[in-house]
Amino acid sequence: MTQCTREYKVEPIVREQRRLLGFAPSERIPPRSCEVWIGISTDEVVRAGAAFDRWVIHRVPLLEARMSRRDCEAWLRRHDYPVPPKSACVFRPYRSNAEWRWLRDNEPEAFAQAVEIDRLIRNTPGMRFKEFVHRDRVPLDAVDLSTAQDSGQGMLDLCEGGCGL
Repeated sequence: MTQCTREYKVEPIVREQRRLLGFAPSERIPPRSCEVWIGISTDEVVRAGAAFDRWVIHRVPLLEARMSRRDCEAWLRRHDYPVPPKSACVFRPYRSNAEWRWLRDNEPEAFAQAVEIDRLIRNTPGMRFKEFVHRDRVPLDAVDLSTAQDSGQGMLDLCEGGCGL
């Protein structure tokens, strides 16, 4: 479910925009009163779109500059800024195994939090099936996140097939 974006990102931002503009939650705001810059790169152009509210104008400067995530990272390095990791909730269900592995190995507290959330959602009231954050539909702490190299399969990349196997 992607309601997290709306509930934890969009709605708090809209509340703050209204506050900064000096408008109460129910007050009508004149059209085009607020310009919002959003960091969407060419890699995720499908996420760009017009604002839902007429009083907001969306700008996407990275798209306007035709910058990909790689271009952004190169710009940050050229200017001696650290390259931040991609942002996502720790329990985001759309992670690849490589992303889960990175979280487990580099942010063990966050991975433990994801494991706990995964455990808590298992029997969500009103759901017909058990819920899981991993696409394999098994508990996150039971998922095999090993790479081919971890299991000794990396040697196959070097083999030229001369032995007949």
